[in-house]
Order: sequence, then C-alpha cells, then structure tokens
Amino acid sequence: MKLLFIVLCTHLPFTLQAQVVGEEVERNILVAQDLRDVEILTTFLRSKEPAVRAKAALSSGSVQDTLLISILTDLLRDTSDVVRAASAFAIGQLNYVVDSAQRRIISQVLVDQLRSERSDHVLQKTVEGLGKVGDLHSLSELIELAEQSHVLPNPEVSLSIGRYAFRGIMSERGAAYA
Repeated sequence: MKLLFIVLCTHLPFTLQAQVVGEEVERNILVAQDLRDVEILTTFLRSKEPAVRAKAALSSGSVQDTLLISILTDLLRDTSDVVRAASAFAIGQLNYVVDSAQRRIISQVLVDQLRSERSDHVLQKTVEGLGKVGDLHSLSELIELAEQSHVLPNPEVSLSIGRYAFRGIMSERGAAYA
C-alpha cells in the first residue's frame, strides 16, 4: 500500500501536468502525429505552453523522424520537468531510425543530461531513453555514473542495461551491474 502511494505521488504530477492541453490543440497534435507532419509538430514543440510542448514531444517519439533530433535535444534544457521527461522519452524512441553518427551524438546528449538533471522523473526517462538508443560508449558511462552516484534509480539503470543487451550492446561491467 505504501509503495502504491509513493508510485502515485511520483508519477501523478507528471501525468496531470502533461494533460492540461485544450481539446483542439491536442487534436491538432494528434493529427500532425498521424500525418507524420514534422513541420506542424515543430510548431507545437516551440509553443509557449509547457503542456503543449510535452504532448508534442511525446507525439514526436511516435513519428520517429530524425529531423526532430535537434529540437528534442534542445528541449532537454527546457524549464519544465514534464517537457524534459517527454523529450528524453521521445529521443529514446528514435532507436530504429538513427544512423551511427546520430546515435553517438544522441547518446552523449543523454549522458550529459544524466550528469546535470535533478528531477527524478526526468532522470528515469533519460535512463530509459539511453537504454533504447545509446551506444557502447554510453553504456560504459551510464554504469560509471550509476556506480558513482546515488541519484540514478537502480531499477531503471538495470532495465536500461537490459535494453542495451536486447539490442546486442553488452559489456562485462553491464552484466555484473545488472
């Protein structure tokens, strides 16, 4: 019961904040997502409203277009935790569409985010995204950060290492950590 309360308290604010979008705006974001219209999604990603940026970031993850990499990585510096978390998640969704050069850049951006981020929820989504899209070098950095820091959530790091392994990216340190 206590665990359920803790889970609800940590995830509910993210869920509620991300939901405060007008019906018409949300419908327009979903239409842009369905049409895979990067130009319209980019407009929403630049909105002044954090809830709109967050919804658009999540939709961008579904669209999986590399043209959105730059703006999604920029949103990792957003003032809103909700936007940063949605952006980290969306970046992780790009795994199957990025080339090795883009993967290297994205991996480093996400590792840098782990070093500077203070929000637990954003850290979780960043670790998740890194597991989905990271390269071998970022796996080593993730393990090093996890061993040096008590900030990174252990279950998320272990799951992320599993995601690396699922994609064929493994190391002895990763196997020992997980």
